Amino acid sequence: LAVPPPEDFFRQYVHSTPLGAVVAGIDADRRATLTREVCDGWRDFVEDGKLRLEVRMTIVVLKG
Repeated sequence: LAVPPPEDFFRQYVHSTPLGAVVAGIDADRRATLTREVCDGWRDFVEDGKLRLEVRMTIVVLKG
């Protein structure tokens, strides 16, 4: 799954989850530190400017 670059994806992800309220409640310096640390950890997964995520799924089909 290819998603936007780390900084963009992080902002989108945070704002679309319950983390949004938590992150909104911290000061700008702590928010910047959080963003930097998470995005630095994702750098190894960037290809062609996009963050590449491997999403594993298990699909179960019930017959009956």
